[in-house]
Amino acid sequence: MNDSSHSAQQASSLIASLPNLRDIGGLPAGTGRVIRAGRVYRSQMLRALSADESARLAALNLSQVYDLRGPDEREATPHEHLPGHVSVRARDAGGDLSAVKITQWRDRLNQPEFDAAAAHAALVDNYQRMPVALGGELAALIKGLADRPAGPVLVHCSIGKDRTGFVVAALLRSVGVPPQAILQDYLCSGALLARQTVMLRQYRHQLFGDLPAHAEPAFGVMLDTHADYLNAAFDAIDRTHGSFDDYLAALDVSDAERTGARDHLVRTIRSDD
Repeated sequence: MNDSSHSAQQASSLIASLPNLRDIGGLPAGTGRVIRAGRVYRSQMLRALSADESARLAALNLSQVYDLRGPDEREATPHEHLPGHVSVRARDAGGDLSAVKITQWRDRLNQPEFDAAAAHAALVDNYQRMPVALGGELAALIKGLADRPAGPVLVHCSIGKDRTGFVVAALLRSVGVPPQAILQDYLCSGALLARQTVMLRQYRHQLFGDLPAHAEPAFGVMLDTHADYLNAAFDAIDRTHGSFDDYLAALDVSDAERTGARDHLVRTIRSDD
């Protein structure tokens, strides 16, 4: 399968229990250029896989995993399915991102005043914090890709749409993917999760137990993606740093590292694509 035909839907079907696992390959990266398939995957947390699905995960030949969850989340759901040779970079505690942490959702969803509007506002606020809270992970990812890892890398958090959504979106922006393509890839996470209605029902019960009826609208908002959220993160970058380029410079990401990551991820479209 060539890069340009490697859709998110096709990638997500690799492992049924991970509907949000996908290859970012195939996204446009400027005129006549495209993101290579098989270099970066994005996902939700790796949990409850069958033996066959664990084998499928191993077949991706991952070399490194960037786990964006906090220490409490990693303790609650440790990696159980990664081959032993895979290196894992775990995020240190830092930055209040409570609205995107599963361990914080239960308390909020049980609050009667936490309605759909409050959930939307909480996510916008959290996305505004992400450039600071996740800047170190973004810098490490770009630098790691510039070093040309031996195999594909995987970026994930709990659900795979918020923290992973921002970090992958910023990575894509750093290598020249157009804003509209970045937004569409980001929004795809909500669509992929929404299609798995039976799985989501089971998943919700495992994580949260029985939620009160009033929590349904807020839960729906928290499980979805919205352009407002990602825009809030990039608007915060512009307000604080003036530009995305200056933001990366503040993270100590050099032009040479950006070029190295781009060379690793981006290729020229061939006439037979």
